[in-house]
Amino acid sequence: MKTVARLLLVLLACTVAWSAGSLVDISGKWSFNASKSKAAAGTSFSGSEVVLLIVQNPTSITITKTITNPGGMVDTTSEDYVLDGKERVTTAGTMVTKRTGSGSADKKRITLVQTLSMGSRVFTTEDVYALSEDGKVLTIQSTETMNAKVGQNVLVYEKR
Repeated sequence: MKTVARLLLVLLACTVAWSAGSLVDISGKWSFNASKSKAAAGTSFSGSEVVLLIVQNPTSITITKTITNPGGMVDTTSEDYVLDGKERVTTAGTMVTKRTGSGSADKKRITLVQTLSMGSRVFTTEDVYALSEDGKVLTIQSTETMNAKVGQNVLVYEKR
């Protein structure tokens, strides 16, 4: 009986390890390709150079975005997400930021949701990141919601 129990325990451990797998790793430096991207209806891309630097480990992801506008001005922002599906809340003055990061069931996509609230104004962004089979193209399906208006962008980045 002990042998059967041990065997079942080993099989269970192997099954859990196999099914856990690892989430797609989108780490790297990525350059925005406006010609392959699609802007939300009624909007366009500004002509700025956009570079993402993504650092990912099994439990978290940091995305640093550097935008260089046509005049040469540079703006850099960084966002951190924990990839466990749990909402993280931070407050700065009257602004409340909620962030959630998770992987898809098939482990091929990462979804990052950010909600910014200031009084009655709420702005939500849901970005779904998918990597091409060859690992050279990162596509982000981005949905932005503000005051019940929804905009959808398809953002294409190429590995540098």
